[in-house]
Formats: sequence, C-alpha cells, structure tokens
Amino acid sequence: MKLNFPSGLITYKNNQAIQSIRMDHDGNTWIGMYGAGLYFYDHNKGSFTPYLHNDNDPGSISSDKIYYVF
Repeated sequence: MKLNFPSGLITYKNNQAIQSIRMDHDGNTWIGMYGAGLYFYDHNKGSFTPYLHNDNDPGSISSDKIYYVF
C-alpha cells in the first residue's frame, strides 16, 4: 500500500511528528500526529481529512497532540 501524503503533513518542525498509524475495519488509515492533529485517509477516494482542535468549536477534537490511535 502506498500513501501519497499531502505536502507538509509529515514534518518534524515544532515537534509535529507521526505518533500512531492504524488501519480501520474498512481499510482506511488513521494517522495521529503530535501537535498536528488526526488525519483520516480514505483509500477509496484517495484523500485525507484533517481533524484539528479549534477553541471555537466544541465538537472538534480536544487536542492536536495525538499520542495513540485505537
């Protein structure tokens, strides 16, 4: 399997590094990054969806520091 990461997703600036990668039961990939949020890769569409913390959105993830994806 080959993932084409969006420009800037993999970076080590400001401690933003991939911490955890997991494949779900549908074959999609979840990527947790320390300081850069959670990314969902849809293998059918070949696209990424970012999930980021937003202080003004109570429905956003609680932090961009992702240690582990279950």
